[in-house]
Formats: sequence, C-alpha cells, structure tokens
Amino acid sequence: MAHAAMVIFSKKADRVDGLESSAIQMAAAFAVALAFLVVTGGLPFAVPAEAWPWVWVLGLVNTGAGCYLYFSSFAGLAAQTVAVLGYVEPLSAVVCGLVFLGEPITAQQAVGGALIVGGAAAGTLATRRVNDPDSGGDA
Repeated sequence: MAHAAMVIFSKKADRVDGLESSAIQMAAAFAVALAFLVVTGGLPFAVPAEAWPWVWVLGLVNTGAGCYLYFSSFAGLAAQTVAVLGYVEPLSAVVCGLVFLGEPITAQQAVGGALIVGGAAAGTLATRRVNDPDSGGDA
C-alpha cells in the first residue's frame, strides 16, 4: 500500500525532480524509523562506534544514490512500468545474494521469483496488447 502510494504521488509530482523526491522519501523514512525507535525504546542491538561510518555510507551513498536513480526515472516511465520494476527489485536482491555472496535460493524464493517474472511478463504483454490498436485491444 505504501509503495503504491509512493509511486502514484511521485508520478503526480511532476514539478519535483529526482533529487528532491529522493530527499523527501528519505526524510519521511527517517522520521518513521525514528518514531518507531522512540516508541519501542531504541535499537534492539548495539552498533559499535567503528561501524557508524559504514552505516552512514550505506545510508547516504547506497540508499541515497539508489533512491535518486529510482525516483528520477519516474518521469520517463509509465506508472505500470514503475510498478513492475518495483516487484522485480526484491528478485534482483535474491539473485545478487546468490551470485555475489553465494547464498542459496530456497524453494519458496524460486517460486516467488518465478511468480514475479511471470507477473511482470503478463503485465507487459497486457499493456502492449491494450496499447497496440492492431492487436484488437480496447485502446
């Protein structure tokens, strides 16, 4: 639900560029995470002092750059395409874990991945069929 709202609002905010949109999204996520930490009493684990620079690198560089690229691409893509790519994102994380970290894929992950790829293919074919006047769609 929150992802759908994010896609819709980002698509409607045509005067907000990718950098502003990324900053807004990250600030909102920070506020929600901070509120959760205040309500629950803090982190359930300790972060060593020497790890904090890496936490900041992950948060600012990895997440910040990824969000910037993601949100700045919204203007050039249809909402359906953005939604499909949003579903492919977790699949890419599983594949990267397999390739780069040697993590095994469970049967549930394989079935989920097949459903994601099948759904993305079905969505793409349905969109093409509707938008192609020669295919007999309802365009």
